[in-house]
Amino acid sequence: MMNNNQIVLITVVIIMTTLALFQRPMFKLLRNRRIESSLIDIYAHSRLLPVHGLVDPACSRTKNVYVCAGICPWSNTQNNERISCSFLPLDSSQQEFRTSDTWPANWTVEFIEKYRKQVRARESYGSYSSKDIYPALDKYASVAIVNKACAVIGTENPWIEAALLEYNASSVTTIEYATIYSNTPRLYTIKPMDFARKQSNRKQRQLFDSVWSYSSIEHDGLGRYRDPLNPYGDFQTMIKITCILKPGGLLFLSVPLNTQDFIQFNLHRIYGPIRLPLLYRHFHVVEVLGLGMQKNYGDFTSQPFVVLQNKIGCKKG
Repeated sequence: MMNNNQIVLITVVIIMTTLALFQRPMFKLLRNRRIESSLIDIYAHSRLLPVHGLVDPACSRTKNVYVCAGICPWSNTQNNERISCSFLPLDSSQQEFRTSDTWPANWTVEFIEKYRKQVRARESYGSYSSKDIYPALDKYASVAIVNKACAVIGTENPWIEAALLEYNASSVTTIEYATIYSNTPRLYTIKPMDFARKQSNRKQRQLFDSVWSYSSIEHDGLGRYRDPLNPYGDFQTMIKITCILKPGGLLFLSVPLNTQDFIQFNLHRIYGPIRLPLLYRHFHVVEVLGLGMQKNYGDFTSQPFVVLQNKIGCKKG
């Protein structure tokens, strides 16, 4: 005769076996649905969903080390050699989901000239009517702009491009998902996937003396601009910048800074002591141009240009 404990145990085993048999085809059915039924399933679906093949999906075990771990797949020197880099001294004193494509833009000479006039007049300038760009332009013109190849990452209005042209950059290349037409001399535009294909060809590869990005990287991977959800999207973009920036080259980066990290989903990230070191991990921090970090939790109004130097491709020591 079986006692009560044995009967209970056998009953539990039978129930678990039955559930397992029924759950397996049910899971298979759910997994094959085009749109999943729970928030977790929707995230699992969307994180692997490409946007016209233009944006890297989130990391997974099948992705290569470049995308997931942040290893540049090519050298940023001509013969894979390491070169000596002279690092500048430190200066420490200082929910919406877009559902349609961005309209194509036409950057004519006349259109760019309007922005160049603002630069000459030293007006408050750019997406946030800031003057933080002028110290960067004045102080670093000779080493990062004049007769230099410059790139701009992420843009809707060409105010940085116009400033770089006004300061006599030899060329300015804007890398942006939107379709942009430019007939302005020395100003070129290209989509990220086209640029990546170009960089993969050793003969076509282009390296820049300086890269500029204002209020762009903090949005990467949050899905607001039709990009897949990707918690490492900002880090991936920073890795890619090391691939296109010469060793010791300058990155002028503007993202929201605060003494407390904060993610306002899906608008932007605010960088503090936790995430900021990870964002800067492959760069030498030179100085902050403008106001420092805000202290009020969630305040994103401090977006100064931070001057960084690329350490990838440099000799150690």
